[in-house]
Amino acid sequence: MQYIKFPGSDLMLSKLGFGLMRLPNKDGHIDFAEAHKMTDHAIENGVNYLDTAYFYHHRESELFLKEVLERHGRSNLYIADKLPVGDCKEESDVERIVNHQCEKLGTDHIDFYMFHGLGKGSWQRVQELDAYKKLWDMQKQGRFKHVGFSFHDSPEVLDEILSYGKWDFVMIPFNYYDFKGGRQEQQYEVIKKHNVPMLVMEGVRGGSLSNLPRGLNSMFTDFAPDMSVSSWALRFAASFENVYVTLSGMSTMEQVKDNLKTFSQFKSMTKEENDLIFEMLKEMHNVEQIACTSCNYCDKCPENIEISRCFRSYNEFKVTENQGSLNNNFKDMKNKDRHPDKCTNCRVCVEICPQHLDIPTEFKKVLELVTEN
Repeated sequence: MQYIKFPGSDLMLSKLGFGLMRLPNKDGHIDFAEAHKMTDHAIENGVNYLDTAYFYHHRESELFLKEVLERHGRSNLYIADKLPVGDCKEESDVERIVNHQCEKLGTDHIDFYMFHGLGKGSWQRVQELDAYKKLWDMQKQGRFKHVGFSFHDSPEVLDEILSYGKWDFVMIPFNYYDFKGGRQEQQYEVIKKHNVPMLVMEGVRGGSLSNLPRGLNSMFTDFAPDMSVSSWALRFAASFENVYVTLSGMSTMEQVKDNLKTFSQFKSMTKEENDLIFEMLKEMHNVEQIACTSCNYCDKCPENIEISRCFRSYNEFKVTENQGSLNNNFKDMKNKDRHPDKCTNCRVCVEICPQHLDIPTEFKKVLELVTEN
């Protein structure tokens, strides 16, 4: 594993971070036994940065991380957690939630603590609650080593937040599909201008850059047969100056082993490799997909619709053109009473979605392809 010294500290962080939001599931809960096998293997092979959040896996992720810390000890591991701004109705909620998180984690301090998913509205809420000052006061008390935020909004809002005061780090979605000519390229330049350390999430875009549509995988595998398609996405993100940790939300042991291979033999992208990525993207952009990353923030749907599964099924169909698989997925959603035809256009999901998808409109596009309901 390759490590990098985090600015302003003596911490040596693994360039690969384990994101604990896509752990294997069993009967609607984290499969603790399998997830421990995965995290054990990752830690034993050098991963020391573990990222969770208050509501990941229906609020089980922090409890799982507590067990990880009990198994491996805290001395060589660094944990990241996040404050759910939407759950803060008054100023006292900030400390109450932090205390609850520390209790669930079995610790008295968190190494990297951040406001979760800031955007224009949530940033305004942070200021109304004076929560920025509250976190820094708690940092002085030793509750956190570093304070930052994760972000889902425009470069202009990012610049406003970074200009407000001191920040130890910022984490943004960052991948080659959304980079060129898009918000991520501009966001990267804003972060670089402010000289704030950057962490990466969604480097493989929720897994969609692990299996490309219409046989485009071969453009990468023909060039480098010993490298996985996923590794191209992770190396692209991790090769940028000022990127310290690249998270991967791993769901299988196979993904853990592949990512460890990528970062134990890490080499920055060459110009030839970057050129190949953008050549492939010209082809990929001809295949329409829905920009869902399966983050499952939308699982608060009042109708209990399986939103991310709906879009994942659509995107898989665009790759495989397997009509039977698409139909079976939607038949199963119908049987479980979680089908998108229950949508009432309440738009709760739209307000939550980090990708700013118009989810009810996307449903209509998806359902046009389902031939059996």
